[in-house]
Parts: sequence; C-alpha cells; structure tokens
Amino acid sequence: MNKTLSISVLLSVISCVCAGQSEQPRTHLLETAIFDGLIDGHVDKYLRSAGDRGCVEIERIISDKPLTSQQMLVVLSLIQDSFVDITQISVEEDRTPRVALLLTKYLELASGGDSGVKVAATTTKNLLTQIHPEPPK
Repeated sequence: MNKTLSISVLLSVISCVCAGQSEQPRTHLLETAIFDGLIDGHVDKYLRSAGDRGCVEIERIISDKPLTSQQMLVVLSLIQDSFVDITQISVEEDRTPRVALLLTKYLELASGGDSGVKVAATTTKNLLTQIHPEPPK
C-alpha cells in the first residue's frame, strides 16, 4: 500500500513538473526560433498541429520587425513545418494555407533581391499549393 501511494505521489509530482515546463508561451518559443535560430521540439509539435493558425502567430511576431535573410529562411522553414502532414492539423479551417501563402509572398517581396530567400519562398509556395490547390475560378 505504501509503495502504491509513493508511486502515485511521484507520478503526480512528475506530471506537475512536466506541465509547468509545457506551459512556456508558444510565442516566446516561436520568437526564439525566428530570432535566435533555435527550433525547439515543442515548436515543431505545435506547428504540425496548428497549420495556418501557427502562421498567424508567426505573422504577429514578425509584422513590425525587420528580418535578416537568415531569419526569413527560418520563417519559411517554420511555414513548411506547419503543413508537413495536414492530417495532424486539428482544426479543419487551419488545413488551408491562407496566411501561410500570404506570409510566403511577403517574405519573397521583402527579401530585397536575396536569391536564397526568393528560391526558398518559391519552394514553400509550391509546396503549399500542392497541399491545398486553389479551386478553379
């Protein structure tokens, strides 16, 4: 009986510690990924289930900040991560890359002629349109 109680208390403590660690704001994790280049496993996990909603958060972070070419490449990588497997995206509306395509176009235009960013933006745009092609007009 004491072993069972001890194990249950230990599991409770471990789950509290893990829950405390996972409550780190996603915005901070995304900012760290974009501006420091440190992509955490939590960022990947969140983006893969968020889809376009994750791109909205990325847009909020970068909207008023000038980005270097390297930061633009990180953002494009994060956009691609958001749509790696659309079956993992929990909300149906977030499976359509609306903001993702807008962000990709913005980065392509803001790159100022940086060919690496333009190629990455074009690649990202092509991947997104393959995932969710636009309906015929």
